[in-house]
Amino acid sequence: MLGSVGGYSSAVLNDLNLEVDEDGRVIEVWGYSPRESWIDGVVQLPEGARRGALRLLQEFIPGVSRRMGGSGTWLVTFDANATVVRYARDAQQPAAIFVEFLNGCIAGLNREHELVSLWLQPEMIP
Repeated sequence: MLGSVGGYSSAVLNDLNLEVDEDGRVIEVWGYSPRESWIDGVVQLPEGARRGALRLLQEFIPGVSRRMGGSGTWLVTFDANATVVRYARDAQQPAAIFVEFLNGCIAGLNREHELVSLWLQPEMIP
């Protein structure tokens, strides 16, 4: 993904960290996401994603991670043909806005600008 310049805190989806700076802007995606927890399926990257920053509006404390979406687990779907992983907070809550905030990382936001999905194009390590 993107090399960090120095993070302030992070938001956590399952065990995936969205590292943020002091302003809540996501500067890196890293963490643990075991292949065994993924569901195989068809995942298409959203069309019309705008390039820009992703700023999370939660209050962050330096060095303390915050879990996103309450205590629930985000659904992780993997498309082996496209090498795309999609995280979704709730399959019934569609995204209305798409932002490519880092190379290979697209956030899906609902109309209230809450993060509801995340598409990643990871480098697969054999």
